[in-house]
Order: sequence, then C-alpha cells, then structure tokens
Amino acid sequence: MSATLVSSNTTIKVNAAISAGNSLGQISGTLYTAPSNGYGIVNFRSSGSANMTSLTIAGRTFVTTITAAQMIYGIYIGPSQSLSWTSSSGLSANTVEVFGVEFINTP
Repeated sequence: MSATLVSSNTTIKVNAAISAGNSLGQISGTLYTAPSNGYGIVNFRSSGSANMTSLTIAGRTFVTTITAAQMIYGIYIGPSQSLSWTSSSGLSANTVEVFGVEFINTP
C-alpha cells in the first residue's frame, strides 16, 4: 500500500483492518483502542432484541440509546483512545461489533 505525505517527515499509512466484537453474555467492554501513533475510523453495528445504554470514546458518551439493530458509520478514534459500550443488565443477548481501518503516522 502507498502512504500519504502529511509533512516533509511524516506519512500516514494503513496499518491494519479493525474487526472486534463482544462475546455472548458480555454487557459492557472496550471494543477498540487506537495505537498511540495513529487512529482508527470504524463503523459500529448492534444486533439483538433490546436497546442498549451507551457508546463512549475516551470516557465521553456520544450515543446514549442504541437500538437493537443500528449502524453508526465513520467513528473517529484518536491516538490511544478507546471505543467502549455499556448495556443494561439483562441485555446480554445483544451483540455489538466494530469494523474499519487503522492508520498510523510514520516518520
């Protein structure tokens, strides 16, 4: 893959594909953490039978009600930040996943 020149000594490169999800019975957790020298752009998908509680990046909630079958596109996760989700107890039948691309800055 080619890199994109950002400045005279820094480029941005595709580092990896992102694909992560929760395990059955889990009702909260971290889905993805960006590298310290890069970032991720992800899509979020939920499925199941009930609404979930929240979606957060770096401890800040940006979605407070997630429906049982919802897609959220183009979420930016900055360097060393994590994307986490929380569900009410009893909603363990829901599944969530993220998928996207991770970029890194290289000298």
